[in-house]
Amino acid sequence: MFQSPLQIGATTVVANWFVSKRGRATSILGLSHSVGMVLFPLLAGMVIHSWGWQAAWMVLGAIVWVAALAPVSLLIRQSPEQMGLTPDIPPNMEGDDSGSGPAGSGEPSWTLGDASRTRTIWLLALATGILFLLQAGTNTHQGAFFIDQGLGVAVAALSISFNAAFTGIGSLIWGWLLERIPVRYCYAAVALLMAAALALFPVVNSIWEALLTASIWGVAVGGLSLIHISEPTRPLYISYAVFCLK
Repeated sequence: MFQSPLQIGATTVVANWFVSKRGRATSILGLSHSVGMVLFPLLAGMVIHSWGWQAAWMVLGAIVWVAALAPVSLLIRQSPEQMGLTPDIPPNMEGDDSGSGPAGSGEPSWTLGDASRTRTIWLLALATGILFLLQAGTNTHQGAFFIDQGLGVAVAALSISFNAAFTGIGSLIWGWLLERIPVRYCYAAVALLMAAALALFPVVNSIWEALLTASIWGVAVGGLSLIHISEPTRPLYISYAVFCLK
């Protein structure tokens, strides 16, 4: 309930503001997510070491209020039109005011009812739901799995850091690719990369294998967060998001 609305909401706002540079703008969002994944465990570890896990929960909660909720409430605007501005429209779309996306972007208009009667919305729901299920389960159990493999706590923690770092690197790579390659090919590549990483996890027996697998997984996760909201799936996916939230 937390993970899906957070990612959908943030990427939708970015997609409303950017059209031609949507890939790189969303990749910066993904990079910031990766930075948080690296810094928050380190901060939590220091607070736990000094004052205990109860204090760590309170510190992390306070950071969310200060660094997330307050800026969102004060600074976020749903679309540039609310500010009397327009997004960066590609030259071939200028003057086209059709669609429900940013003004003049030419993106198609989909209501929730229209989208729910298409085959595409259910394929997106199934495919994206499975990928996010795999992502959440693997991220949650990765450290414990490597410990069970006999690699030790230090290697498990290092693998999580590699995962986070390469999620940021992957965000930048996929953001660059999205502006040059059709989104359906990028989505398929992300799914194949996730499948390859999942096939490698059970055979990991050394530190280098663990770090390599965590890095491949991180690159794939970095792409997943970007690609599911990129054109031309964005209008349908927003309808899917509304459907899930309702």
